[in-house]
Amino acid sequence: MALTRRRQRSWVVAAALVALMPLLSACTVPKLTEATITFKPTLLKHQLSRHRAYNAFFTCSYTSGTKQFDDPAAGEVPVGYGRLYDGGFCWEQLGEAHRVLMQFDLSALTNLESKLVVSADLQIDERILAMRDADGDAMRAGGTPTCLGGWYQPDADPRTGNPWGATGEYTYERRLDGSSYRITGLVSAWVIGTEPNTGLLLRGQDEDVNAENSAACVSGLSGFRLTVRFLTSSSIKG
Repeated sequence: MALTRRRQRSWVVAAALVALMPLLSACTVPKLTEATITFKPTLLKHQLSRHRAYNAFFTCSYTSGTKQFDDPAAGEVPVGYGRLYDGGFCWEQLGEAHRVLMQFDLSALTNLESKLVVSADLQIDERILAMRDADGDAMRAGGTPTCLGGWYQPDADPRTGNPWGATGEYTYERRLDGSSYRITGLVSAWVIGTEPNTGLLLRGQDEDVNAENSAACVSGLSGFRLTVRFLTSSSIKG
């Protein structure tokens, strides 16, 4: 009797499989393929903060201010700091700090059904414009020099708010060859929507425009591009 019941169950399972075969053959199975897209920034801004002071025959004068340049013309955008200080009887002081803000339109990725980012690398062509010690003497750094310091993800969308006062420093995962930076985690968060895409704010290694020295580290940045490798799905019939 037990054997008969087992056979009956086997027949039921077999019959169910036969009935499901047409449905299974019509099912689609996603196939993941790797693709690469290189993005250029759709928004690029430059901020200059400046402080100037001098004392001429016991008459002091101080001026400070910040200026923003929207969509700077093609070419190099400065980032870093530069100071000049003459500590004589009639002393003069000048300090500048440069920041760069960029944002990429990633809608080509966010609109995909599959949103698995494999890697994201930010490439920047960087040329050292000035590198001086506190005495104003030219310096030569070893290796691959850079004047880039802090990296921030602005709290406000630069298209609708003020992104320059962003807090919360973001550190890229690692620096690759030259001026290439791995930022896979951040870009992945932008694509899947766990972090708002408010762009990247780059600043120099020092932003003290009041220091009484002649140190400087300023780079000219250009050729901004974000290369993203990702997996995309294409349906195939089983």
